[in-house]
Amino acid sequence: MPKSIKVFVLPLLVAVSINLHAQPVWFPENTEWYYTIHCPIDPLCGYLYYYTAGDTVINGKPAVIVGSLYEGQLVQSYTHYFRMENDTVFYYSDDTNAWGMLYDFNAQPGDVWDLTETLPAVIFDTLDEGLQALIVVDSVNTEMLGGMMRRVIHTSPLANEPYSHWMFNGPIVEGIGPVGASTGLLGELIYMLPGGHPPAFSCYLEHEELVHGNDSSPCGIVSGIEEENYDKLGAYPNPTTQHLWLDLPSSFAFHAEVSVYNAVGQLVQHHAQFSSHEPLSLQHPPGLYIVEARKGDNAVRAKVVVR
Repeated sequence: MPKSIKVFVLPLLVAVSINLHAQPVWFPENTEWYYTIHCPIDPLCGYLYYYTAGDTVINGKPAVIVGSLYEGQLVQSYTHYFRMENDTVFYYSDDTNAWGMLYDFNAQPGDVWDLTETLPAVIFDTLDEGLQALIVVDSVNTEMLGGMMRRVIHTSPLANEPYSHWMFNGPIVEGIGPVGASTGLLGELIYMLPGGHPPAFSCYLEHEELVHGNDSSPCGIVSGIEEENYDKLGAYPNPTTQHLWLDLPSSFAFHAEVSVYNAVGQLVQHHAQFSSHEPLSLQHPPGLYIVEARKGDNAVRAKVVVR
């Protein structure tokens, strides 16, 4: 083989090797998780939605802020704090004012995780405070998901009581979190009416692009709206309680037709001529909404959480 060819082949092989071994990133910007909730009559009566909401520092440790919105029989919103260190995901507990281990991706089969001090508010809110949050690692393998190889840890709950408001049951995927039935990111049991189907992980998205899961509702949260490709609309504050400021594209000249849709794609608010010099009033129940601004053939959208 000519020497000149060897010079070019080696860098190519190195580049391919680096790409195949890229490490998944936890909690990047513009990340979303959806977990569905099913009821006996309505096949989709709600969802648990998580989204990254910025960065902060807690107890000297850099942390990612993750908001969550539970929309089912009740609507509730929460703020969580996570950080990653040495292949381990840590969660900040408001009850203990301390960081605790949540997932350890150095785990081996047979390892037991004790999350009793990490998640007291999640698992002990209505149950005996003597309950322990223990899970066992059943197996560890790797899968190609989202264009990269990810470690997958399979777990089972080990609790002191036959019923727990908390469980990890099934696989936890590196860079994504639990993707089994009945749990959210923290292993919390998602509420379900008797006789309903088990709630489950639906999808994980980065920059509104599907990485893992399926794009049926609620992942395709705008499924009731005609499908088009949209640029992102600036909207703040988000989450909000009542009012929202829209950052319209310069080509809109501060005016647009604005529509607001709920999580199932129903139109709940419309303004034929809206001016971005004024805030958009959102007098709606807490939940996830789509705000669309349109001018001529151009349209932009934003997902907005109302608390």
